[in-house]
Amino acid sequence: MTEQSASYETTDPLEQAADWQLRLLEDSSARPAFERWLIANPANAAAWQQIERVWGGLGQLAQASPSTSESPASERQIAPPPPHRRTRRFWQSLALAASLAAFAFLSYPRLLLHWQADYLTGVAETAELHLADGSSVVLGPRSAFSSNFSNGRREIILLEGEAFFDVMHDLQRPFVVRSGTYSVRVLGTAFEIKDVGAHLDVAVQRGQVVVEGRNVSEKLLPGERLSVQRSAGQTERQRIPIEQVAAWRQGLLFVENAPVTDILTQLQRYTPGWIFLGDSSLGERRISGVFDLNHPDRALAGLAQSLSVNHRQITPWVRIVGNR
Repeated sequence: MTEQSASYETTDPLEQAADWQLRLLEDSSARPAFERWLIANPANAAAWQQIERVWGGLGQLAQASPSTSESPASERQIAPPPPHRRTRRFWQSLALAASLAAFAFLSYPRLLLHWQADYLTGVAETAELHLADGSSVVLGPRSAFSSNFSNGRREIILLEGEAFFDVMHDLQRPFVVRSGTYSVRVLGTAFEIKDVGAHLDVAVQRGQVVVEGRNVSEKLLPGERLSVQRSAGQTERQRIPIEQVAAWRQGLLFVENAPVTDILTQLQRYTPGWIFLGDSSLGERRISGVFDLNHPDRALAGLAQSLSVNHRQITPWVRIVGNR
């Protein structure tokens, strides 16, 4: 019996590589057998490099990745894993394969942002920036914007995520932030703008702003928040404490009667990989509370508890809430 046929029910090198990645995390003594598999077929090495790029890109592979340049150990057959471990690893490998597909699909828009953005942040990263007109910006995690200060303009395009602007007063040059088909126009103020998937949220700390777009023209004063449903142009206005404006700067997320999908969109900015709902019907349920963004996994556990559902981490970059 060959080594490969003794261990695998699949001939796909990528699926085998995914299985090896999980096996090495569980059992470091499997390394010599892995080395033999690696050199047995050039397709195996190519598949492993693909796994490395995904895992390593998320900063998780330093301990798990063996060197492909080491000589293999002595030849011996690999015993099939026990049935319960095989079943467990099947689901883990399936999750990993799904992650690879998601990584390829979801990374493409992120790569485009690198071309479009003047400023861009990564997972759980914030940046304090100073603009050409003297205004300042705190850019939230997984956020990006481009700017145009030429020909008397003061224009920002929020490409993704959230930002808090403290705008230098200038009567001659309104400061405009655009997000999709909507814009926020100010002369001098401090406010937050947040892209929450299907919604756009704007909250004012100081001064006043005008939010304009599809069927929308709303003036906001300090302590007011406007949520705009992008597709229909429907709005919802709230009064909030001033200290809750852009509270993510202090590592806090305040939500009031917010859809679960919106909360996950915001937690996603602090979590490597992806968060999925195991039950899509949970997405429309509404939650009020405060979440600790400095500990996103703890926040995710709190969200699951408030929904009375379970949650688990399948791989370092896949988390599922409400898995049945």
